[in-house]
Amino acid sequence: MLSACVVPTSLARAQRTSTANAKRIPHKDPTVATVVGFLVPGGGQFYTERYGKAAGVLGGTVAAIGVGVPASHNGQHSIATIAYVSAGLVWAYGWLTAGRDARLFNDQMLHTTIAPFLDRRNGRQLAGFSLSTP
Repeated sequence: MLSACVVPTSLARAQRTSTANAKRIPHKDPTVATVVGFLVPGGGQFYTERYGKAAGVLGGTVAAIGVGVPASHNGQHSIATIAYVSAGLVWAYGWLTAGRDARLFNDQMLHTTIAPFLDRRNGRQLAGFSLSTP
């Protein structure tokens, strides 16, 4: 009778321990990525760990503003206008694609593969399937 009470509680404790030790899959919220990308050029891409694209969006925005400010001070208003519009378009591209980048990140994190394997250990041939997750 006592063993019937002890076994279920020890199984429940083992399940809680394995659940607590389980590795959580990183998740990026597309709404957060879009808001951060709207507030900071390239911020949504930094949030979704697309660092090259983030550097491109931030660098393109800063470079366009860097061209526009001196042009407006020198009286070249058409060049300044083109530079500011370009900066706005690069920034808008960044925040409009940040949500898609977050969904892409989530899809890549959830991608698992099952592959067959053959292995020789201790003189024995082993065959089976391996499951890999990122």
